[in-house]
Amino acid sequence: PWLSEALAQYCALECARVAGLDSYSALRSAVDSAVGITLPGGLTVESEGSAFSSWQDYINVLRYRGAAVLELMDMAMDGQLTAALSEYARANAYGFVQRADFVAALNAVSGEDWSAWLNETLQGIGQAG
Repeated sequence: PWLSEALAQYCALECARVAGLDSYSALRSAVDSAVGITLPGGLTVESEGSAFSSWQDYINVLRYRGAAVLELMDMAMDGQLTAALSEYARANAYGFVQRADFVAALNAVSGEDWSAWLNETLQGIGQAG
């Protein structure tokens, strides 16, 4: 579930930033705060939803830390994440997707393999305990 939660939050953050909405600062603060919190149990952004003891922990880890991973990815890809997300949506419209589908879209747009980077980053920023 991390990818759908992270994509939703990342898109909200980007839309608010680009449109200059007042909500941007609150969204930015939530993402930044979530990256710095510590939760028990070794949860990461790839943990199943049922592993979380509270809804707020779920939101902090999957949604906000996930959005931070996507922000880092956009920087690492020199701003190509939007193109990769468009490719991901085009290639997988109306289908069931897996992480490999997301990585395939990243790879197709950039010409590089993002598997190792994504694994390392998800375990780094995604680690919550």
